[in-house]
Amino acid sequence: MVPLANKTKPMALIIMLALTTIPLFAGIYLSDPGQSELFKGVRQRKADMMSAEELKAPDSPLVLIKDQSREVDGCRLVYKGIREGRILIDVYLLELDPGYAYGHNLTTAEARAGFRMGDVRFTMVSAGRRRLALTAERVYGTH
Repeated sequence: MVPLANKTKPMALIIMLALTTIPLFAGIYLSDPGQSELFKGVRQRKADMMSAEELKAPDSPLVLIKDQSREVDGCRLVYKGIREGRILIDVYLLELDPGYAYGHNLTTAEARAGFRMGDVRFTMVSAGRRRLALTAERVYGTH
């Protein structure tokens, strides 16, 4: 007959290993600032700001991810996707009314030809279900 201690030793090792690794991986996952809601506002503000240098460089497209905001020259743009062949963009005028979204509903032809929001003229590079790529150029002296 095999002693009871020899039968339970492998099971005890498995339980001890699980009790140490599960909390370790849970702690690593939960402490990741990329997943934490605490840092979401800070990350969003840093990612949203589009500098004047980016507006001067029309070669680099401005990419809008669906349902994420991006600030451009006093406006907050939120890409809402494509419905029935039309591109939907919400625009928040930060100086006028930052809590109200002005909805823009553009055909792809209109977006490719270019459209103006505030002092910035945008031209669509590409559009998909999850992202919209635009070039941005500041328009001076015209209102």
